[in-house]
Amino acid sequence: MENLILSFHCVLPMFLMISLGILIRNSRVVPPTVFEPMSIMTFQFLLPFLLFYNVYSTHLGQDFQPDLVVFLLSWILFWFVLSYVVFTHFEPNPKTRGAYIQTSFRSNTAVIGLSLAQTLVSQAGIAPRRYFLYA
Repeated sequence: MENLILSFHCVLPMFLMISLGILIRNSRVVPPTVFEPMSIMTFQFLLPFLLFYNVYSTHLGQDFQPDLVVFLLSWILFWFVLSYVVFTHFEPNPKTRGAYIQTSFRSNTAVIGLSLAQTLVSQAGIAPRRYFLYA
């Protein structure tokens, strides 16, 4: 039961924010022309600022793990090659094939995962530690 409550505690704020955005968009309180500049501002300014702050506040001398970076880069490369092979075989149109390939290995970790991690373990616990890799 404790895990269920923790899950609600983590997911419910994001669900409410998304629901609020949908309600605002459908109620036409904010003109539709405002949403595109807000989206651009979010992804080109606010998200990079958040990522910069997280990197800036991390002690790279203590927290940097080359083996984790190599593992993640090799996994992304493997998934990209696998996606390329699969979608080259199943998608005949090269104009849409690129979108399928990119979508298969690109995730929303920076947008959703970071928020969940901050909720679960607080700001100080977001940086990966060595014991997670070998546990």
